[in-house]
Amino acid sequence: MYFEGVEITKTQKAQGIVEFALVLPLFLLLVMGIIYFGMAFSDYLTMSNSVRSIAHDASLRQTDADYRNVVINNTRNLSFANDVFIWQPDTETGQNNKYLSVEFENSSRNVVVTAHADFNKKSAIANAFNNLMGQKIGNGINIRYSMYSDVRK
Repeated sequence: MYFEGVEITKTQKAQGIVEFALVLPLFLLLVMGIIYFGMAFSDYLTMSNSVRSIAHDASLRQTDADYRNVVINNTRNLSFANDVFIWQPDTETGQNNKYLSVEFENSSRNVVVTAHADFNKKSAIANAFNNLMGQKIGNGINIRYSMYSDVRK
């Protein structure tokens, strides 16, 4: 067999197959890592956008009951693309819990929305991120938005 005027022997074909077999698993691992990192980042963006929307809507409301309705409306149909994070705000009553809290600060007249998502210990991907980073990434992600509210007195 000739390729651009160079004869390719059977040993060279076999060498190419062996090199491909050695490189393919590493390449697939890299591609899967990129895909899962993208999905985890998508989950972060989904959570961040939801928290920002809650902060904006809550800054236009006057009572704690209104805040709870905002939480219910903005988290009811929320879903993540992956199972890396656990984020379970109270979608039934809108009450504050460890995953999401909405508070009004009288001194600064700000509505403060704080969200926390834990890493899912049962997720292989979350454990892989944790192991790759040497336990430096902590217990999850925290997001805090503060919006000025001139509606609530």
